[in-house]
Amino acid sequence: MLAFTGPAAVDWHNPPPGFMASPAIKPTNFAQIPQGLDMELQRLRGIARAEFRRRTADLHERMGHEEAQKHRAKVRAELFLPALTAAVDPGSVEAQALAALGRQSGPDPVFALIEEHRAAYAEWDRLSDVWGEMAPNSPGYAEAMAASDEPGKREVAAYDALFTARPSTLPGVAALAEYLREATNRTSTDLVPSAGERGLSTVADALRAVLATREERSRRETSLVSMLDLASATMDDLQALHNLADLVGGVAYAVCWQSRARGNVAGELMQWLGDALTDVETTANDEARRRCPTTACDRETRLEMLARPVIQNGDPDETAAFARELLAHAEAERAGR
Repeated sequence: MLAFTGPAAVDWHNPPPGFMASPAIKPTNFAQIPQGLDMELQRLRGIARAEFRRRTADLHERMGHEEAQKHRAKVRAELFLPALTAAVDPGSVEAQALAALGRQSGPDPVFALIEEHRAAYAEWDRLSDVWGEMAPNSPGYAEAMAASDEPGKREVAAYDALFTARPSTLPGVAALAEYLREATNRTSTDLVPSAGERGLSTVADALRAVLATREERSRRETSLVSMLDLASATMDDLQALHNLADLVGGVAYAVCWQSRARGNVAGELMQWLGDALTDVETTANDEARRRCPTTACDRETRLEMLARPVIQNGDPDETAAFARELLAHAEAERAGR
């Protein structure tokens, strides 16, 4: 109802308790916070998915399968797709990975399953070696085979349990992946993908999700960007921050090439500082891109900040959209707005 009382009567920055302006970029109404957040998360995931498809569309034409998989995982992490998917879909693999990271009660049960199979396999292997070295018509052959029958069943059951295991810690995921590789290499003789190889693929996917989530959390905890309130900064502040981050970050990268900083902790610090300031520079640009300035001064500042990234990106559609903004700014200048 407030949205229809006229622009002057609506303060989108001061919603009623329990409500938020929705949509967040150009509000038209107040929505209850849970529903409003869900809409925003769905929108952001849609944007991230579209960008992911754009950046990975022709990977297999440009690089090998393994390299393409690594690049896809890197792009997913950069676009926050694991976190956005976990927030939107509680039943997703990404949500399960996040939940597993938060569980701290007791040891990871996957270690017990690994040891159970290790012991079962060792017992079966020892007993099967007895009849494996005997001729089928040898005395005691049938008895030796019968002695390994029950241990063999226990080994199969323990092996199957590994494929339904859901590790609750990163070390558990890594241990399971390594043990499955060991176990399948020990038993696989088929040319077609075996159950072990399919299991390894499943574990590898889970491991990538957990690693991406943990890496993102760690990055946020040590990020310069997280220390800055860019949403409250003026356009001039954003431009000053962008330019300063570019300048100091360039100096930090240059120091990395000096002999005194090559291959030591000083070089690592300069590399981290350069990367962190590059993130600040990019985030300042993203914040400027998100805004819709209402004054000529702010429009000019925004266009100055976006010009070089748009040109360097080389995307024809993005370039065309930027050109339209320039024309709109020129028209507004002529009209004295």
